[in-house]
Amino acid sequence: MCLLVACFSQASYAQINPETINAHQFRFSGSLGTVAVEDALGPNSELVKRGRIFISTAYDYVNSPLIAISSDRQTQTDVLIHKMATASVGVGLLLHKRIYLHAQTPYHLAVDVSQTLADEKGIVSTIDHKGLGDLQAKLKIRLTGDDSNSHVALHAYGSYQTSDDPDFLVSDGEYSYGLGLAVERDYGFMQLLINFSYYIAEEAFFRNIDRRRRLEGGLGLYIPFTSWLGVNAEWVGATTFPEYQSDQNPYNVYTGLRMRLGSLFLFGGVEASSYVRDNRSAHFAYYGGAKYAFWKCKSCQRKVVEEKTTEIAAQPEKPKPVPTAEIQRKLDIYRDVKFETASALIKPESYIPLNTAASLIKVYINQISMINIEGHTDSRGSHAKNQELSQSRANAVRAYLSSQGVSEGKIRSIGYGETRPLVPETSKENMATNRRVEFKVEGIRVE
Repeated sequence: MCLLVACFSQASYAQINPETINAHQFRFSGSLGTVAVEDALGPNSELVKRGRIFISTAYDYVNSPLIAISSDRQTQTDVLIHKMATASVGVGLLLHKRIYLHAQTPYHLAVDVSQTLADEKGIVSTIDHKGLGDLQAKLKIRLTGDDSNSHVALHAYGSYQTSDDPDFLVSDGEYSYGLGLAVERDYGFMQLLINFSYYIAEEAFFRNIDRRRRLEGGLGLYIPFTSWLGVNAEWVGATTFPEYQSDQNPYNVYTGLRMRLGSLFLFGGVEASSYVRDNRSAHFAYYGGAKYAFWKCKSCQRKVVEEKTTEIAAQPEKPKPVPTAEIQRKLDIYRDVKFETASALIKPESYIPLNTAASLIKVYINQISMINIEGHTDSRGSHAKNQELSQSRANAVRAYLSSQGVSEGKIRSIGYGETRPLVPETSKENMATNRRVEFKVEGIRVE
């Protein structure tokens, strides 16, 4: 749902006392790994990695999503909607690794309105109203190449009113449309997403709320705890444009956990809405949902993966037992993983050696008990910072190998910071030697 605003006629708009309004909004994104913001279809985005077909369902509950407050925004004068419970269903299709279509619609399970609002709309009952929300559609096209550090996608939006009489404040009008950009960057230890869009909804106004021309924005972070569990923190908001009005800028903050079970993603958390003070709307809200992708798109994977897969195809499916020292020697040549400066973001030039390392590990996976991925830094910077950076880089390599099909149960990441230099740091070259990622093979099981 884009905005909790009814399609009221200009006549009814003029008859109502023009109090200031606070409003709550909820939107479950068409991206596999986020709650409300959209990704940019980068090669490491969850949808591109998991499947062509996307389905989702979500539930959102909010207490007092629409209130009236005094013109000085200090006193609440009425609660126009007491509660709203909403379910949504979405479907999507990845047409190409750069092109994605998505559609969804919310169904409002229970909407309780005030007697004042019921009288204005000629509604007899004030409780348990139900209604279908606007059908929403989106086309997303990635503009950047696979090897870019950051990715940008163009979004085209549209919605269509499904109800002839949207009494329940759940519509943007007969139709609405918009255009925007999504930016995505993966730092290994964290994913950052930024959204901007311009939206036009000719009938989206109620009392003093005028949302017919608006800029919408979003900022999202995902921080993994493990390969299957992490936290999402996302902000979405909107403001009138081109004329900025200080009372026309509601926002929502979503904070919660994300769990991955294969290609199934589960979400749950709480929301904070509008203005952070006692007279804000939506002072109690929570959400939960699930997203799933299937029919994996093999052609959507990085080209370098295909090249290296061809290169190692001649290796035997069932190799003869190989001594630990020989496997270690083969893996040692992949220790020179390149990262962005002071970051755990792996540079594209390291994808090929890491893909080859992943393929080698998979060849001997049944013989290897465990591989430790050890991160090391030089001595510049504080001990604490170096320790954190080395762990983040080891985690990033582990996540990358896992994305290439290496069993997560066979790889472990450890950061040693500056504590294990290979050579004295008497030159820049020696410092570069000490900045490394090493693969250490534990026990070999001979079959």
